[in-house]
Amino acid sequence: MSWREITEADLSTVLDSEELALYRERATTDAGVDPVPALILNAVEEARDRIRAWKENRLALGATVPLGMIARCLVVIRQRVLTICKINIGEDRRKEYEAAETYFRDVAAGKVSVPLPEDSAPDVTPERAKPKYNQPDRTNRWGI
Repeated sequence: MSWREITEADLSTVLDSEELALYRERATTDAGVDPVPALILNAVEEARDRIRAWKENRLALGATVPLGMIARCLVVIRQRVLTICKINIGEDRRKEYEAAETYFRDVAAGKVSVPLPEDSAPDVTPERAKPKYNQPDRTNRWGI
């Protein structure tokens, strides 16, 4: 299965233009920086952290997630936007968010398999230190 980045166009599947505009208005910094790219990147990195948590999972290069995970990331993003904008979330959206969070917890616990990417990022887990012995025929303190 392929992996890809989440784009701002993907947000239109879970948010209408008014909700996104209200979020931009409320979350824009004094410097005038658009908050949407950071919001997307934050959700993607959290999903990648959940994938990374299970030792057998591998990550693709870049800020990408598996195609099957994109919809759940979008649900998380929508929840954050609506919470910041103080918009009534509704029972259906709340349940969808809870299901997405449960899914991500299951990914981190290894209960859900994540497809291996075609281009895998290198494993950056440091190898454990091993004792080194300079003298292969060491004797104990009694000379034996």
